[in-house]
Amino acid sequence: MNKRKALDLFLAAVIFACAGITTVYVSDLVLGILKIERWTAAYFVLIPVIIMPSHNILLLFYSFLFGRFNYFWEKEKMLLKKLINLFK
Repeated sequence: MNKRKALDLFLAAVIFACAGITTVYVSDLVLGILKIERWTAAYFVLIPVIIMPSHNILLLFYSFLFGRFNYFWEKEKMLLKKLINLFK
Protein backbone atom coordinates (compact mmCIF):
# COMPACT_ATOMS: atom_id res chain seq x y z
CA MET A 1 0.00 0.00 0.00
CA ASN A 2 1.42 3.36 -0.92
CA LYS A 3 1.68 6.25 1.52
CA ARG A 4 -1.25 8.19 0.03
CA LYS A 5 -3.69 5.27 0.40
CA ALA A 6 -2.43 4.60 3.91
CA LEU A 7 -2.99 8.25 4.83
CA ASP A 8 -6.50 8.21 3.33
CA LEU A 9 -7.36 5.07 5.26
CA PHE A 10 -5.97 6.50 8.48
CA LEU A 11 -7.89 9.78 8.06
CA ALA A 12 -11.12 7.93 7.29
CA ALA A 13 -10.71 5.92 10.50
CA VAL A 14 -10.00 9.08 12.51
CA ILE A 15 -13.02 10.86 10.99
CA PHE A 16 -15.33 7.93 11.77
CA ALA A 17 -13.95 7.68 15.31
CA CYS A 18 -14.39 11.39 16.01
CA ALA A 19 -17.91 11.41 14.57
CA GLY A 20 -18.88 8.31 16.54
CA ILE A 21 -17.58 9.58 19.86
CA THR A 22 -19.20 12.98 19.37
CA THR A 23 -22.49 11.31 18.39
CA VAL A 24 -22.54 9.49 21.72
CA TYR A 25 -22.09 12.77 23.58
CA VAL A 26 -24.73 14.54 21.48
CA SER A 27 -27.28 11.76 21.96
CA ASP A 28 -26.68 11.71 25.72
CA LEU A 29 -27.03 15.50 25.82
CA VAL A 30 -30.29 15.46 23.86
CA LEU A 31 -31.73 12.64 25.95
CA GLY A 32 -30.73 14.51 29.12
CA ILE A 33 -32.42 17.69 27.92
CA LEU A 34 -35.57 15.73 27.08
CA LYS A 35 -35.29 13.89 30.42
CA ILE A 36 -35.54 10.48 28.74
CA GLU A 37 -34.17 7.67 30.89
CA ARG A 38 -32.30 4.70 29.48
CA TRP A 39 -34.07 1.43 28.76
CA THR A 40 -37.51 2.99 28.35
CA ALA A 41 -39.72 2.76 25.28
CA ALA A 42 -39.08 6.43 24.47
CA TYR A 43 -35.34 5.79 24.64
CA PHE A 44 -35.50 3.03 22.04
CA VAL A 45 -37.69 5.13 19.76
CA LEU A 46 -35.62 8.30 20.01
CA ILE A 47 -32.10 6.86 19.86
CA PRO A 48 -32.19 6.01 16.12
CA VAL A 49 -33.93 9.31 15.38
CA ILE A 50 -31.16 11.20 17.18
CA ILE A 51 -28.17 9.11 16.14
CA MET A 52 -28.70 8.81 12.38
CA PRO A 53 -28.90 12.51 11.50
CA SER A 54 -26.38 13.65 14.10
CA HIS A 55 -23.81 11.07 13.03
CA ASN A 56 -24.16 12.02 9.36
CA ILE A 57 -23.86 15.73 10.11
CA LEU A 58 -20.87 15.19 12.40
CA LEU A 59 -19.26 12.94 9.79
CA LEU A 60 -19.45 15.78 7.27
CA PHE A 61 -18.19 18.26 9.86
CA TYR A 62 -15.12 16.20 10.73
CA SER A 63 -14.46 15.33 7.10
CA PHE A 64 -14.39 19.07 6.39
CA LEU A 65 -11.93 19.63 9.24
CA PHE A 66 -9.65 16.86 7.96
CA GLY A 67 -9.90 17.90 4.31
CA ARG A 68 -11.90 14.90 3.05
CA PHE A 69 -15.27 16.58 2.66
CA ASN A 70 -15.79 15.79 -1.05
CA TYR A 71 -15.33 12.06 -0.55
CA PHE A 72 -17.71 11.86 2.41
CA TRP A 73 -20.23 14.21 0.77
CA GLU A 74 -20.44 11.88 -2.25
CA LYS A 75 -21.07 8.93 0.08
CA GLU A 76 -23.75 10.88 1.98
CA LYS A 77 -25.52 11.76 -1.27
CA MET A 78 -25.54 8.09 -2.25
CA LEU A 79 -26.99 7.16 1.14
CA LEU A 80 -29.71 9.80 0.89
CA LYS A 81 -30.68 8.64 -2.60
CA LYS A 82 -30.98 5.05 -1.34
CA LEU A 83 -33.11 6.15 1.62
CA ILE A 84 -35.39 8.21 -0.61
CA ASN A 85 -35.80 5.29 -3.02
CA LEU A 86 -36.56 3.01 -0.10
CA PHE A 87 -39.58 5.09 0.91
CA LYS A 88 -40.98 5.62 -2.58
